[in-house]
Amino acid sequence: MFALREIKLAESKVGRYRMSTTAHWFWCAEQAYWQARGIYAGAKRQKEVGTQIHKERKEEVKRWIWETSFLEKLDKFRQDKYGFVRRLGKDHVFFDVSGHPDEFQVTKAKKVSIIEINTTEISEKQLDFYIRYRLPIKQFQCQGYCFILEPYIKEIGYELDKIHAVELWHVKYRQEKGMRVLVKREPLASFPVFYYPVQFETELLRVLEGLQDHDMVIPPRGAPNCFKCKQCPKVYKEHCQFWRKT
Repeated sequence: MFALREIKLAESKVGRYRMSTTAHWFWCAEQAYWQARGIYAGAKRQKEVGTQIHKERKEEVKRWIWETSFLEKLDKFRQDKYGFVRRLGKDHVFFDVSGHPDEFQVTKAKKVSIIEINTTEISEKQLDFYIRYRLPIKQFQCQGYCFILEPYIKEIGYELDKIHAVELWHVKYRQEKGMRVLVKREPLASFPVFYYPVQFETELLRVLEGLQDHDMVIPPRGAPNCFKCKQCPKVYKEHCQFWRKT
């Protein structure tokens, strides 16, 4: 009788990715690849606007007792600088995905919906463009937050609801000392988001593998002559494998 020797396989180095970067794959996989390596265009301004909007909403929104209780329980899982983190992987390749939802809706029955807030300067007449090109990114990001938070929500005795949402807000700015300052925001549209755990995890793994392997990156349709490439910020063009070939 032969004794089988135990073989221990070391885990690969864990890669950590922000859900917003992962979702950006559906706008431009090449941009998302470089974002995963710390290269961003307009990151400072986006962060400033986001911080201002969240601060204003926190002051405006009057939460029910059960909502406050949920947020207090959930907050213990938050990690400094990363928000909430969940690990996933297969074949000894592992990833950490991180993020923090913009807003929650909680019912007395302990059902939780996740709300992703997106801002835009487009008018209502230009919604078709947003729905075709921008909405899928935000829907995937919202589904990603469902994926990240689902085990934590279950652990504290709550349940993800069946439907979530992307809220689109129209914003206006003014120039002040060479900077754009947010002066007005108002709701423009709301879109439903449905979360199917198995399908989403399969798609997420595909994207994460692409963010690790540059050969898996697919260019936007029509690249490098499409509108996405022509409007692409210089910081991405300097690294883009498709733009450099032109």
